Amino acid sequence: MRAVPPDDQHNLANRLAFVLVPLVLVALIISGFLWWQRPERNGVIVRSRVLAALPEGQLYYPGSVVLGQSGKDYEWGLWGSNPATAGALLGTNADPNEILWFYDRELFARGWRDSNTDSVVGTNEFTGAAYRKGRMAIQVSVMRPDYPGNPSVIKPYKAPYRITIIADRPNDKP
Repeated sequence: MRAVPPDDQHNLANRLAFVLVPLVLVALIISGFLWWQRPERNGVIVRSRVLAALPEGQLYYPGSVVLGQSGKDYEWGLWGSNPATAGALLGTNADPNEILWFYDRELFARGWRDSNTDSVVGTNEFTGAAYRKGRMAIQVSVMRPDYPGNPSVIKPYKAPYRITIIADRPNDKP
């Protein structure tokens, strides 16, 4: 077997380094991207599409019309973070209390519980309710169709409402 001269060994090492170093860097970048894109962190959903795909993300009062959908992935920045959300704006002519009773019945049967800490009812809403299960919350808000500033698509309905699923932030305590 013939020995490789020292100069050729040095050239071979340089060529290998020239090929391997960029490949390792590309692999690290891809793995970091894939790690960041995963649907959960610390047991918390961080993708809007995953929240929307939950059975509760498709739970609408019977006969409701979907007027719009919204959602946002978990965001982290220097000034804080925002949780992942998924929601829908719906229209119906049902009594607002019937809508809330429907969600009480359906969500309690699925293991959700009342949550006063997650409840928010603004001046543009008749009433609302909030529920919690594990590291997620659901807000149901029945809106005032005639309130200035509300979207015009809700005006034809007696009881337009919004349902929003909110995941805790991954760094929040359970």
